[in-house]
Amino acid sequence: MRKWMCLTRVLLKTTLGSMNQAMTMTSKNKKKRNRAMGGKLLYLLLAVCLLPTIFMLGAAGYEGYGMLADVGQGGLIPSFICIMGCMATFIFSISLILSVFYMSRDVETLMPLPLRSWEIVGAKFTVSWLYETAAMGLFLLPPFIGYGAASGSGLLYWIFMVLGCLLLPIVPMVYAGVILMLIMRLFKGVKNKDFLNMMTMVIVLITAMGASYYSSSMGSMGQDELTALLSAGENSMLGMVKSLFPHLILLEKALVNGEVLPMILFVVVTAGFVVLFLAAANVLYFSGASGMNETSAKRRKIGAEESARINRRSGAVASYAKKESRLLFRTPIYFLNCAMLSFLWPLLFLIPVGLSVSSAAEAAELEQMWDMVRMGMGALTGEDRITVLAAALFVVFCLCAVSLCMTTITGTSISREGRNYSFMKYIPLSYRRQLQGKLLCGLKVCGVGTTGYTAVVLILAVWLLHVPAAAIPLGILLSVMMNVLLNCLQMLLDLWKPKLYWETETQAVKQNMNVLLEMALMAGTALVLGFGSWKLYRLLTGAGVSGYVPIGIILAVMAALTAIVYRLTLSYGEKVLEELE
Repeated sequence: MRKWMCLTRVLLKTTLGSMNQAMTMTSKNKKKRNRAMGGKLLYLLLAVCLLPTIFMLGAAGYEGYGMLADVGQGGLIPSFICIMGCMATFIFSISLILSVFYMSRDVETLMPLPLRSWEIVGAKFTVSWLYETAAMGLFLLPPFIGYGAASGSGLLYWIFMVLGCLLLPIVPMVYAGVILMLIMRLFKGVKNKDFLNMMTMVIVLITAMGASYYSSSMGSMGQDELTALLSAGENSMLGMVKSLFPHLILLEKALVNGEVLPMILFVVVTAGFVVLFLAAANVLYFSGASGMNETSAKRRKIGAEESARINRRSGAVASYAKKESRLLFRTPIYFLNCAMLSFLWPLLFLIPVGLSVSSAAEAAELEQMWDMVRMGMGALTGEDRITVLAAALFVVFCLCAVSLCMTTITGTSISREGRNYSFMKYIPLSYRRQLQGKLLCGLKVCGVGTTGYTAVVLILAVWLLHVPAAAIPLGILLSVMMNVLLNCLQMLLDLWKPKLYWETETQAVKQNMNVLLEMALMAGTALVLGFGSWKLYRLLTGAGVSGYVPIGIILAVMAALTAIVYRLTLSYGEKVLEELE
């Protein structure tokens, strides 16, 4: 136990302490002290940006209890909070545990030391638990506080709430850790990152789709069955979570009824999970973690044609973008957190919709509504069709904003260099071209989630809904400009305060406050531009101006703004990289 705690302190100093190291290294002169002060302002700005979300979560817990308490189901609020917290922890901890347990640079340093497997795993698990608890606490505490305030809970509730938020992430993390250790043990001969990338993505997808199906199955219950459960009172729906995380029933009873014994049992069960996890780690961890930094290559002969293809010369910017793409796709943490949602975000909408129309009656109703929309669209003429065109472009704008807010490739492109940022200084390529290469890498990947999906949606809309054909070229043009504009804004923020001192890839992308600030900035920019564009369109068309005029003005303003931000990004980036030491 003493070695476990000592190693935990060391790991915390080498990870969380990197921020202090960066502050020290950037305080040599007045200009760099100002940049360090900018980092503190960044955290303050991030806290301000999170306040609306925290307030809404607290209000959801407060209002939710008021709606359900009348039918004896007020306890559904903590039940829902617990189950969603566990599912989110499990999904996010997969990539975190993979990075901390296996991809960290300290793995081969720790293995030869006189430490047992369970001591190393216990220390790494503790560090991961602290990260997950801090992240989940921002989203679990507000609704718990709202529920407690609405229900008038006593002192025991508030004590159990704090203890529950601390212990809640442990069991989902144990699930994720055991799954990853089994995978690494069973496939210990395959140690390349491409394989880990594939396996991690499969686990995340299966888990996310299972959670979506579980939530949809709860929503698709028959009316009689749902009414019977609600009218039964006494929080009869608490039993619905038993199949996924059975131990949560103990925590829910302690929170809802203020019972001490269930809380004690919850703590004991959680501790039992930790003991079993450490016992499994003592058997599985070393064999799976050994040789993680070894590489292998297949020897094969290549012909003259393939040799010419491999050695074909390309532009400097394109070659640099290819290097960035390979680093992005071959590092599981980078791909999962920065790029994967750009390809898969349509599934977040299509799966719930598909499950909601699973019955024949619902499908027939949807088809009837579809036919009515087609008939109405086909009968439109003149300015009404221009309004439909403007609405289609507005939908494109919203879809692009959603996709780009979930993709942070350029927003971490400087931070991902880490301590190897000196590579950018000695290669024979100007800073401007390196920045263009990083930007090109992000634009290519984001282009699939913006321009690619936009083209598909617009073609289907023109074909099936008789939307004006002009929506296709104008929508593609708008998506390209949105892609460039928001990616440049991401890069500007990362250039302002890059996170260069990290030990694992997870710290560069998941524990990087810039990422949250970039998402908030992009969401705010999209909201301002979208709201302003729609108000301008309504104002000009209301004054009798043809709808094509405001559409042209909006596209011209977007083009000018994109060009300005692009030039600003390159000039500011050159200055920052020149001064970086």
